[in-house]
Amino acid sequence: MTPIGVLVSGRGSNLAALIARSRRNCPFRIACVISDQPGVAALELATGAGIPAFCHEKTPGRKKSDFEAELVTRLREHGVEVVALAGYMRILGRTLLEAFPGRVLNIHPSLLPAFPGLHAQEQAHAAGVRVAGCTVHLVDAGMDTGPILDQVAFRIPDGLSADDLSLRILEHEHRLYPETLARFCRHELSWTDGQVRVFSPPASLGSVWEAFADSHWAGVEPVEPSDDGRTTVAVSACLCGFPCRWDGRDRQEPALLQALGARKELKILAICPEVLAGLGVPRPRIQFENEDPDTLFDAPAIRNEQGVDVTEVLLRAVGRITDRCARFHVRAAFLKENSPSCGTHRIPCRGERIVAPGPLALRLGAAGIRTFSEENFTQGLEWLDANMTSSPGSPGPDTGTDGGKS
Repeated sequence: MTPIGVLVSGRGSNLAALIARSRRNCPFRIACVISDQPGVAALELATGAGIPAFCHEKTPGRKKSDFEAELVTRLREHGVEVVALAGYMRILGRTLLEAFPGRVLNIHPSLLPAFPGLHAQEQAHAAGVRVAGCTVHLVDAGMDTGPILDQVAFRIPDGLSADDLSLRILEHEHRLYPETLARFCRHELSWTDGQVRVFSPPASLGSVWEAFADSHWAGVEPVEPSDDGRTTVAVSACLCGFPCRWDGRDRQEPALLQALGARKELKILAICPEVLAGLGVPRPRIQFENEDPDTLFDAPAIRNEQGVDVTEVLLRAVGRITDRCARFHVRAAFLKENSPSCGTHRIPCRGERIVAPGPLALRLGAAGIRTFSEENFTQGLEWLDANMTSSPGSPGPDTGTDGGKS
């Protein structure tokens, strides 16, 4: 789950909606709540929910950069990766925005770019517009000028007062903000190459995506499926086109997915050790650091490009996925080649590709699960067709890892 920090200034009605959303299959958890105003109801709400809550007040004459630097420190002390403004009445400066680039969200009570700034509801009512709504956007240095992530609109009934319009908009905010933040933390919405990109799985993979999002982003252990006579195959999330290491778009294997979909006796379990390990999306590249390939798996050392050791968390995720595949009676797995976690034949090591399987391929193979990659998936499909008659949980006589273009 993505740890988020919520900045507030008042009563906290949107905070209440975020807290409620965080309690059900949620890809984010509220790590802390910080207010720039002492004694506000939002702080009491957070404390009552067991969430660390603080007042960080800007005193007269204090530099904004110093104020925000301390705010950033507090957020980082609680592991915050995404910042959500919920009625926070300050324009953010460079210090905070640069600390969380593209990861600060806000909810605004109008259909931006119309009616930015304060009293947007009153502005809309006074202008006599016939449609109103609210907007979730990324925050930049301007006044409600950041990239729009999502909006909801409704037609204003005749005779609706300004106060009633404000309440109607607030109702929509309480639904839109939590779900948009959840989609953002599942990487369905992202700020990439100067534009907002929206991920939506094809209808045929909708249930596969929801199961992957719950088990990998929200941390919900999947329920073992009922025996419906079908065989489960594991597939690297990126080969399904799901957001994982980057965004998945360039790594999808349509021919593999089409072939699996045509076999009605098969069902897909999407997996990604790196997402399950909480390494984030997007994230720094990771690779093996062992100089001698012979010692790669006796004492592996896996670090990201910033030198952070991720070996323990990644191998723990690999173990969880292997156990999950065993519970789901997975017969075969199609894994992304050239991956430090999934690679069946080649993995990145010290800036080069070396001939060796990744830890997931090794563990699945040891569990009797046949592994293939996008480079030899046709052979994998042939193996499945030849071994489908074996009983669930028994991979047949031909087991192990089969990487590369064999």
